[in-house]
Amino acid sequence: MLISTSHRFIFVHIPKTAGTSITASLGKFCPPRASRAVHLLAKLYPLRVSPGRAIMSMHSTALQISEKIQTRPD
Repeated sequence: MLISTSHRFIFVHIPKTAGTSITASLGKFCPPRASRAVHLLAKLYPLRVSPGRAIMSMHSTALQISEKIQTRPD
């Protein structure tokens, strides 16, 4: 998943829908990804954070994403 606050987008990679190509194209607009250790800590101790610092599982639901970045889906 890619999150860019400066360009105001969240991209959730869906397999078999050109997700790898889109991730490669949009990746330059996003901050560097966190390390595996940071992902583990975020999973063990989930905290609400700003969208630019959010760490999500590949299998996060839209509700989990919105809760993590402090917004609600319409």
